[in-house]
Amino acid sequence: MKILDPNQSPAITRILSETMNAYADMYMPWDEACDLRRLQFQSSAPCTPSQAREIMRLATPEGYNNFNHELLSLFPPSCEVSIAREYSVCLYVRGENLPSMDELGADEYTEEPHGWTRIWWD
Repeated sequence: MKILDPNQSPAITRILSETMNAYADMYMPWDEACDLRRLQFQSSAPCTPSQAREIMRLATPEGYNNFNHELLSLFPPSCEVSIAREYSVCLYVRGENLPSMDELGADEYTEEPHGWTRIWWD
């Protein structure tokens, strides 16, 4: 399902809206974005890697330092992704056979409670 599909779930619509606000300074003029962006953010629900890839393609069209949305293609389709922002791009991912810190070019890669892995790019 495409992220902009009119039949997409309300949860995906909410995650898209939350993420676009959090990363507003990445795709809109600063004057408009500075009141919308959220430097501390985590999505209200997880999504699939392909949904996260499409959301981050829209939210960070030029990427962010070493992060670009195509990196989400490296995650197994069965894992869950919670999109976050901790000043820079951050993802919380739960699942098996995740790509390594080196494969992702990430700056931080830590095991978190309840099986989540926190991946952060500066």
